[in-house]
Amino acid sequence: MAFLTGQTGHTGHTGHTGHTGHTGHTGHTGHAGDIAEYSGASANSLIAEALLTQRFAGRPRNDAGVPLPEEIDPKAVHSPWAGGDGLPQTDDEDAACKRFEGCDLRVRRHVAAAALLNQMDLDFSAGSVRHRANGEAIVSLTRPGYDVFRAQLAEVQELSAQRGERAPEILTQVGPADAVWASAVGIRPGRHRWTGELLSVALDVALFVIFGLKQAFACPRPVDFSGQIGPLILTPGHDAWPSGHSTESHLVARVLGELIESHGVTEQSKAAFRRLFDSARRIAVNREVAGLHFPADSAAGCVLGDSLGAYVVALARGDAEGPRQRIFNGPAFYRADKKRRVQAAFFGDDTKKEIRSGLLLDDCEVAGRVWAAAPQVAPSRRYLGWLWDRASEEWN
Repeated sequence: MAFLTGQTGHTGHTGHTGHTGHTGHTGHTGHAGDIAEYSGASANSLIAEALLTQRFAGRPRNDAGVPLPEEIDPKAVHSPWAGGDGLPQTDDEDAACKRFEGCDLRVRRHVAAAALLNQMDLDFSAGSVRHRANGEAIVSLTRPGYDVFRAQLAEVQELSAQRGERAPEILTQVGPADAVWASAVGIRPGRHRWTGELLSVALDVALFVIFGLKQAFACPRPVDFSGQIGPLILTPGHDAWPSGHSTESHLVARVLGELIESHGVTEQSKAAFRRLFDSARRIAVNREVAGLHFPADSAAGCVLGDSLGAYVVALARGDAEGPRQRIFNGPAFYRADKKRRVQAAFFGDDTKKEIRSGLLLDDCEVAGRVWAAAPQVAPSRRYLGWLWDRASEEWN
């Protein structure tokens, strides 16, 4: 969610070798204001020289003419933190959140993402993501076989007929699809800064999971099967399954939808959920139209993204019951009599509300709860909860 956090300008940082690209870093002040520049986010030699001149003005100098720093007055030294041994108490929730709030945007993102990752056990070779506290699976994925991909090759080729119509979407969705979410639910930078930060944390963690699974499963792209696919855009160098675009878009749809419903389920919120998941599905299918993914890639990404999104939400809210465990059976994904196993969005039946508003997949099995009792306060809840509370208020 770069446009929400002021991070867009950070792309200029790639020119840091010659330092000229560093001007792009000014976009980072969109969230933290000018203080980020002063605090070292972007070094300024003129400011540093001015501070040096001011600090040593009038100070005595040694024989070499070097100014002598002022000696520390022991009586003026005080403990920055009260209690204990003078250092902060690591189990003090209020103090931890206050220090977290005092960090700048990038640091908060890293701290919250690290805390969230610390709650997860990732076994990429087994295709599983587990809740570390009890070892229960959050989501399990089984890779499709060659026959599944081979059978779907003709469908990818058939979808290529839509490239003329969808080319603008495909090209603009190569990067973050911020404009899609802005259009779907009216999200905007000035009003939804904390929403953007929460989503950025969730997406940071999702990227670790996505690329770990891609590397472990080594699933080829459609063009690897046949050069006749002729992708519309450059094929990424990393492996295909599960689809990263599908994973990210369904994660965003889930978290945004739950934020919107955090103040009550209404007809308006249900409609917003529908738009979010319709948008997520279209983003995923656009990658198939472009010739970069198979339907099996998109379907696995849907299950993975929605599962991770539900997990983040449950931790952030401190839910007494965890989300449902999801199981994606790759080898059974495709049937000749039913090309696309991804079904229409499901709405209205509360008997399946744990996947209400999401995409139902015939081969997505729903198992037990990730946890059955409210989790104890942990760093993941501490920081995610802090962000969730602020993001939720933006939708009140």
